[in-house]
Amino acid sequence: MKKRKFRINVDPQSLVPVDSVRKYYYLSILLIIIMLGIIVGMYQFLPRSVPLFFTKPWGIEMLAPKPYLYILPIISFLVVSVNVIVGKMMSIDNNKIVVHSLGIGSFAVTLTLFLSLVGILQSIL
Repeated sequence: MKKRKFRINVDPQSLVPVDSVRKYYYLSILLIIIMLGIIVGMYQFLPRSVPLFFTKPWGIEMLAPKPYLYILPIISFLVVSVNVIVGKMMSIDNNKIVVHSLGIGSFAVTLTLFLSLVGILQSIL
């Protein structure tokens, strides 16, 4: 069995070789940057506690300190990073459906977390 070497180059074309998938990663990174910009820009106007845990019962249990809002872009960045790494390994074997699924999945997770952030801020302001 051939041992694979994995290297991450700075060039996005070598990192994500399929052009049609690269746009999903670019959109994901753009949404992450926008999420960080919104959090940093609105941080001083936010109350000390924000509603973050919507699956918990209504009231104080839903609230979290406002620095917890940074969890949303961090999770999104981790998902994108892991999907890029797995997609790079899968592109070696020419598994194009997996590579496309990972790119679209990254964008879907990032978009969902972005809409969650907008919903949280809308409920506060």
